[in-house]
Amino acid sequence: MQVGSLDDYDRANASADGAARCVALKASLPAGEQAVMDVVRQDGAYHGWDRLMVPIKVSDPFGHLGADRFDPYARVELRPDVVKAYSSRQRVVRFFLRNL
Repeated sequence: MQVGSLDDYDRANASADGAARCVALKASLPAGEQAVMDVVRQDGAYHGWDRLMVPIKVSDPFGHLGADRFDPYARVELRPDVVKAYSSRQRVVRFFLRNL
């Protein structure tokens, strides 16, 4: 699982680490499941950094810990990063080559 440090999809507030919830999710799994999962924090990356399209902000009813259900102005920023996109794609390929 790769997640950006600035990913605001599951951040409770703007100063929170966007990767924290994914790291906590892995830590909550049984040891055997943790062993087959990697959480890679992409420093400075937003949600959708590997989506090589123009940056946009979207409403998502599950974004911001479900805040969109109550606040129609809560938005998730999708901001691409070409360098991180290609390096993360290579990381995924290496992960599968190593584990399959």
